[in-house]
Amino acid sequence: MNLKKIKLYFMLGFVFINILPQYVITIDNNLKELKIDFENKLIKIPAWMKKQISNDFLGVAVETFNITPKVLNHYNNMPAIRITINEGELSVHRSNWFQHNKWQSWAEVRALCMIKGFNMLNSITVLPDADFLVYLWDCFGPYNPGSPSFFPILGPAKDRKLNNNVILIPDFHFVEIYPKLISEVEEANELYPWSEKFNKAIWRGASNGVKYDLSESRHVRLKLVETASLMPELIDAKFNHVGQGGNIRPYLMKFTGNRVSIRNHIKFKYQLAIDGNGPSYPGTYWRQFANCAVIKNISDGIQWYYEALQPYEHYIPVKSDFTDLKDKIIWCQDHDEELQKIAANTNNFAKNNLQLVDNLLYVYLVIKEISYRQIKDS
Repeated sequence: MNLKKIKLYFMLGFVFINILPQYVITIDNNLKELKIDFENKLIKIPAWMKKQISNDFLGVAVETFNITPKVLNHYNNMPAIRITINEGELSVHRSNWFQHNKWQSWAEVRALCMIKGFNMLNSITVLPDADFLVYLWDCFGPYNPGSPSFFPILGPAKDRKLNNNVILIPDFHFVEIYPKLISEVEEANELYPWSEKFNKAIWRGASNGVKYDLSESRHVRLKLVETASLMPELIDAKFNHVGQGGNIRPYLMKFTGNRVSIRNHIKFKYQLAIDGNGPSYPGTYWRQFANCAVIKNISDGIQWYYEALQPYEHYIPVKSDFTDLKDKIIWCQDHDEELQKIAANTNNFAKNNLQLVDNLLYVYLVIKEISYRQIKDS
């Protein structure tokens, strides 16, 4: 045996004996703390969670929760996974869409993130038997694959007017990404208190939602950057990536700018949360934890916590054509003390309702309701 192999075996032995046990203990302790927090949350479930879940299930017939061959045929043409929970064992099935679509690897990442979330939940509580489908596209809407759905399906976002069968759950980032983002935001909050921020709005994002020609009425982000270019003293809004856009991509490139980190975002008092292919995530989510005021475009696109947010209490509403954006920002500048209170309201709501344990609680409540309906029907 040569010296290199001896050194390698020595290092591996050191890791297994000294480091790995500590790592396992840390994970175990974190799960124990999460379990305690989860059980405490169960004692007093927030009223807004109950209301949103009730609204999502309202009008969905009990018998439609059974996954029939007709449902499976439709499901197999969708970017979706099937989760089955039986006596505490969780199994996953991917739709046939994964076998032939060019976005397969992209959807697989999302699937793995969701599966990790379900497994984490299953490790801190007893999940009831249930069988359900989870949609993996950005938003379940009229322009996306699989719409409309004639059967119940869980998804990260929907159009409140169109998708009566979509049951909202937290999006794919809630286990892997959001805890890290929250930590980053909270560090930046300490560095940039309200009094030291710029009295200006900021936005960076991809050209999501921008399709193939300028006649589309859904180009919300394009309308934003066009509007911002006319008032740079009030708004710094640009694309940091032009992916979607088709034939008009050269035009979109006129509105590109440098990437801006979360830390540098938080130097600005006014944070723009703007729809793309649907409601914006993770952008809208992390902004709830910032010590800044959120300006959000009015739309029918919603996520699981949106209905709990009230205009002028948690955010400043603005039209999706941004014809009132200039007036809204000037209003913000003239009402600084009021804006600071709105920022504090949003921050407090997020700290008490949007942490990892709250995401898990919401998913649990949805699964519990599905299980009840399936048992009732059987």
